[in-house]
Amino acid sequence: MVICNTDIDCINFTGRLCYGNLSWNEEPFTCLCDSWFGWHGDDCSKNSFSTYIFFVFNSLNILVSLLGLGFTSYISYKLWRLIHESNQASLALFMTSLFALLSFVPLILWNAGVVANTAYHDATYLGPDGSLHPPFQPLIIWSVLLTALLTGLGLLNVSFVWIQLGKMLTSDSIFSVTTVKVVIICMEFLFTSVAVAALVLNGVGAAFHSVAQVYILFCICINIIGSVLVRRQLSKLLKTLFSDKGKQQEREIIRKSINAIRVTSYWNAAMLFLSLSLNVATTIMVLQNWKEFAPVDPNVVKPVALTNLGIEVVSPYVTWGLAWYCYQMLRIIRSKQEAREDEKKVEKLFSFGGTSSSQVVLS
Repeated sequence: MVICNTDIDCINFTGRLCYGNLSWNEEPFTCLCDSWFGWHGDDCSKNSFSTYIFFVFNSLNILVSLLGLGFTSYISYKLWRLIHESNQASLALFMTSLFALLSFVPLILWNAGVVANTAYHDATYLGPDGSLHPPFQPLIIWSVLLTALLTGLGLLNVSFVWIQLGKMLTSDSIFSVTTVKVVIICMEFLFTSVAVAALVLNGVGAAFHSVAQVYILFCICINIIGSVLVRRQLSKLLKTLFSDKGKQQEREIIRKSINAIRVTSYWNAAMLFLSLSLNVATTIMVLQNWKEFAPVDPNVVKPVALTNLGIEVVSPYVTWGLAWYCYQMLRIIRSKQEAREDEKKVEKLFSFGGTSSSQVVLS
């Protein structure tokens, strides 16, 4: 038994951290196998059920993120071509797909870092909070930050476009688009500054989780406001501007757009709320000393590790929600483009010389 005061005292003992003053540990402060990953055995080289959970779920996350990277690359390419060839797609929609594409890269690195840490069976990196971690922890820390920033930019970008469109369709809005834009930019800058400071000073600890919770809550609010505003105005537009029987194509485009916005906003809100709940649970346990919630017994479930794993599992699906929205809007743009081409063919065939029906183009 090796007596210790802090984790640094255990750095020469493979895969061990300092545990003491815990309800499940009646011994004095001693160096024991890192319980977060479920390592055990004389040299901490054996895996437990907790270890395999990390292996399986984080590996699946890498696969899901790789598929997302390929999918968003395809969408971004198609939108870029539409912008340059026919000016049919908006730059805002392309930027949303680009943010989604870019956020899958740190997601892959984040989960790869967790898998590598889990397999390493040693804690050699001393974090800014004085705790020992496996050597790939810095990769995880900065990947988490980049994922939050890029996914947040995508969420706020699409929400702002909804608010902008909703404001454009009504004069009754109680706030200006400029005000919302300034608030979003300020929030992004504030989150980046405070999050970087928290990571540098304390790693992925309670401070970073607390900042992330405020940011997630802000994203949820902007998402709901934008969605409600634009869907309400588009529904009114559907009943008034496109009420005649001759405008079936326009009505169908508006209906599909409303449905895509509704599903996306519900999905985003659900995933963000789940992430927020898991984040709060993790923060509470970290503040009380995470080791209390991660007994070294390999047969015991580690609540703090599971809630943190939950955040990792949910994160790719937030980005997938953005990717799905961009894909749905791409399909709507294509159907509108095909309708225009068919209309031109008919006009050319009969030489009536009439003008095409007006279209509503959503970003």
